[in-house]
Amino acid sequence: MKKKLLKRIVAPLMAFAVVVSMIAVPQQAKADSIGDQQEIKYGKKSTFYLTAPGDYVLINMGKKGVKAKDITVNSSNKKVLVKDKDFGAVADGKKLYPVVRVKKPGKTVLTIKVKKKHSVKKYKCRLTVKKYKSPMKKVTLEGKSLTAQFKDGTFASHKRVGSKGKISIKVKKGWKVKKIDYHYYNSKGSARTKKVKNNSTVKLQDGASFNYVLYNKKQNSMIKGQIFIEEVVNDNVDPLE
Repeated sequence: MKKKLLKRIVAPLMAFAVVVSMIAVPQQAKADSIGDQQEIKYGKKSTFYLTAPGDYVLINMGKKGVKAKDITVNSSNKKVLVKDKDFGAVADGKKLYPVVRVKKPGKTVLTIKVKKKHSVKKYKCRLTVKKYKSPMKKVTLEGKSLTAQFKDGTFASHKRVGSKGKISIKVKKGWKVKKIDYHYYNSKGSARTKKVKNNSTVKLQDGASFNYVLYNKKQNSMIKGQIFIEEVVNDNVDPLE
């Protein structure tokens, strides 16, 4: 029976998903996919690797963003980064993330004002934006190399062969695999997430995905991405049946 591959290109649409989720509440909205969004990790110095100019990006203020009533951002170089006037900030539980748009590689100084119930504090961050360069040394799933797919971006797809497979992410010097989450569906069709260890064997499922977080301490830089397990659908099945 003739079959075709259905690739769900999720990663390039992540930013759009967050934006859509914020439209109803323009200033301090909640975004279900905050965990998927690229982030600038706050520090006195920080580096961000840009994959798509104009992307919406969150600034992770760490504990400084907890219980914040509002966070505003000003950029010294608006050709590199600008604050987002429409959405302002998004909330994830008790933590607030300001939303910015990163336009192109370059340097800028961010002045970040954090308003809490009884205080207003200002912080400075010297940010360097660089064109994305893959931090991946070798990535395999079920023994198949996915490394080449990360040359220009943070997303890869994989067509599974068996019911179980080993996920292995080896990164270049200076980088560390901070976290891998496996998103899948249980027997009732409900979405579930569990943390998995690097180089571990996982039960694979069509439509599931591995969402990873990489961190470079020296550069104070974070990169998020995804490995999606492709679905195979039947050409002869009516989707409405």
